[in-house]
Amino acid sequence: MASFNTPTKNRSTEALLESLNLSTPAVLRDKTQSELAASNLTGYEAMRRIRDDAAQFRRDYSNWRKGGAQGAKGARGIKTDKGSNEYLKMAHNPLSEMTTAKKSWPLRRENLGKIGAVGELRVPTAAPKPTAFMAHLGVGGFHRSHQAYVTDVLLERAATRTVPTGFDDARRISYQQLGPGSGGQLDAGADDVWGILGVGLMPWDVKMYETLKKQDYMYTLLTRGTDGSAARVIQSIVDFLHVPEDPEKVLQRLCQPDVRIVSLTVTEKGYYRTADGHLDETNPLVAEDIKAWTANGLKQPKTALGLICTIAHRRKDAAGPFTVLSCDNLPMNGLTCKTATLEFAAKVDPALAAYLEREIPFPSSMVDRITPVTKPEQIELLKDEYGVEDGWPVVAEPFLQWVVEDKFAAGRPKWEQAASGLNESVLFVEDVEPYELMKLRLLNSSHSAMAYVSLLGGHVFVDEALGDIDVLTFLRAYMAEIVTTLVP
Repeated sequence: MASFNTPTKNRSTEALLESLNLSTPAVLRDKTQSELAASNLTGYEAMRRIRDDAAQFRRDYSNWRKGGAQGAKGARGIKTDKGSNEYLKMAHNPLSEMTTAKKSWPLRRENLGKIGAVGELRVPTAAPKPTAFMAHLGVGGFHRSHQAYVTDVLLERAATRTVPTGFDDARRISYQQLGPGSGGQLDAGADDVWGILGVGLMPWDVKMYETLKKQDYMYTLLTRGTDGSAARVIQSIVDFLHVPEDPEKVLQRLCQPDVRIVSLTVTEKGYYRTADGHLDETNPLVAEDIKAWTANGLKQPKTALGLICTIAHRRKDAAGPFTVLSCDNLPMNGLTCKTATLEFAAKVDPALAAYLEREIPFPSSMVDRITPVTKPEQIELLKDEYGVEDGWPVVAEPFLQWVVEDKFAAGRPKWEQAASGLNESVLFVEDVEPYELMKLRLLNSSHSAMAYVSLLGGHVFVDEALGDIDVLTFLRAYMAEIVTTLVP
C-alpha cells in the first residue's frame, strides 16, 4: 500500500499557483524572486510584462484569424469555412511553428514506418504483447488522453527498454529495480505487460469500435500548449469488444483470469443514481437489466452496473476477484460506483452483493487533464503537419495529474513510473479526497471566479482575461485565500 503524501505545510503559495504560469511571459518564468528583483521584474513591472505579452498574443491571434499570412513566428493562417464562427485556438497556436502540408497515410500498422519517416510524429516500434489486461467501458477522449496514454508509455518502455524522454533525474528509475506491474522489467518473463480491451455497451459505441478497428486499434494523441505541441501514436488499446455484436463472446473474454481490472468512464449518468444518491430502479435500462437477470447473470447487459455484476457472478468461483476502477470526473467516484453496483446486486442476488462487498475493490481516482471534443480541423491539422490520417484523434493539454487510490485485487500497472517531466504525474495514495478538494477549490472554483469578473470586464477568452492586470491580481488574491482552506 502506497503511503499518503499530503501537501506540506511549508509549501509556498506561489508554488500552489503554478497553473497561472501558462499566461506568464518567458522572461518571468523559471527565475527566483531575487533574480527577478535584480532585473526590476517584480511587482507592477511584472504585471506590465504579462499584460503586454498577452496583448501581443491577441494581436497575432487576430491577424491569424483574419487569414493573415504571418503570425508571431511565421505561422500561416488557417481559414474556417465561410460563415463559420468557430475559433480554432486548440487547432493552432499562432505562437507555434507551422509547416507546409506533408504527404499523409491512413493510421494503420503497415503505415507506421512511412508516417514516422515524416519526423514529426512519435510512432511505436513494435506491436504490444500484453500479458495482463484492463477492460475499459466508455472509450472516449478522456480515457484515451490519460489512462490509455500512461499505459502506452509503459508498453513503450517494455518494448524499447528505455526511460521516457523528459523523465527527470529525480525520478529516474533503473529497470533492474522495477517491481511487478511496471511493464518494463529487463526479464520480460518476470513481469506483466498491461494492455487495454475497449468495451462498448451501447449501439452508438459502434462508431468508436469501427474507427479503432480500421486503425488496428491505434489513435493519435496531440498535446498542445503555449510552449509548443507534440504528437504520438497510442497502441495500448489492443482490442475492442462491442457487446451488441456478440454479447456472450464479450462476457467470456471478460471472465478470463488475465482480465484483472475493469475501468470505466461512463459519465455521471452511467451510474443511474437518484437525487439522493441511490440506484434509480425506474430507469428503463436498469429495470430491463434487473428483470433479465438469470442464474448465469445477464445474457446482454445494458448498463455498466449489470455488466460488472455479471462478470463478478461468473468469475467468483473461477477466475476470481478483479478491481473496478472508476475514472469519471466525479467526487469520490469509486464510492459512487460501489454504492450503485452493490444496490443493483442486492436486487438480483443478495449473495453476489455480499461477495462484491467482500472481494471486489472500488478505488477512487481523480484526473486533471483538459481534453476538448475533437474537431474536424484538428483531424486536418494532423494530416497536414504530421502526415497521419486519423479518424478519431485526441487533443489534450500537456498537463496531466492522475491520483488513484491504491486498492487493487489482482495487481495493477505501475502508472506512477510512466509519467515524465514536470507537467505529468500519476500518484497512488491512500486517500484521494484531499486532492479532489485541492482541484475543486483551486482549479474549478477559480475558473468560475475568473469567468464572473472577466465577463463584467468585457472579456470573452481566458487569454484575454489573464492579460488584464485587474483580473490577474484578483485571481492570485482569490487563490491565495483559498489555499488556506486546504488540508495542510
